[in-house]
Amino acid sequence: MTTNNRILSRALAGALVIGASLMLSGCIIPTLIGGMMESYKESSTHTIPLDFDGLQGKSFAVMVAADRRIQSTDPSLVAKLTTAITARLIDNAGASGVVPPQSILELQYSTPGWAAMDYQQICETLGCDMLIIVDLYEYRLNEPGNAYLWDGRATGQVGVIEAGSALGDDYIYSTTISVGYPDGTGYGPTDMPLAAVSQRLQQRVIDRVSWLFFDHEEAYYMDY
Repeated sequence: MTTNNRILSRALAGALVIGASLMLSGCIIPTLIGGMMESYKESSTHTIPLDFDGLQGKSFAVMVAADRRIQSTDPSLVAKLTTAITARLIDNAGASGVVPPQSILELQYSTPGWAAMDYQQICETLGCDMLIIVDLYEYRLNEPGNAYLWDGRATGQVGVIEAGSALGDDYIYSTTISVGYPDGTGYGPTDMPLAAVSQRLQQRVIDRVSWLFFDHEEAYYMDY
């Protein structure tokens, strides 16, 4: 082989090595970056913007509605949700004032026909700018027809009434929430007590309702 051929062969071999290295890097580097990103997401949170900003600078009241069938599951459910959601919004929603939960609950308990009242009338009675209605139409802890397995589910509509609005008793904002607990199947009372299931399900309701009204942090991969 001549000197020129040897030089050409070595150059070609070097080019092949460099090309192979670049191709390998093209496969490995994106894979490594992708894996690092997934690892970061699994252990980190990101900011989720609010869905409705109308509470800022306004006074508000939170009213939770649930029928007797639902309240029989937990007689204190309405009071606990009303109090916790109100507290969360006081701390985060930028409102100028709030109707104490005790006043809301007193109105509901002392006025059997409160559900038939006009929303504008309720706003006037409570003296608030914004009335948040949380209407729970599903709330259960067990799988339907199976009292031996936990299958918690809470579903409802969240709506906002503005006092004096041209829309009257129509919501100026509304959305549906639905959360469940446990996240897996096959769990029963021997795996977790009723109180734990009820508390976790209620906390998820509180989160999903209150988070509608302020920017907040959520895990990249939320269970609910």
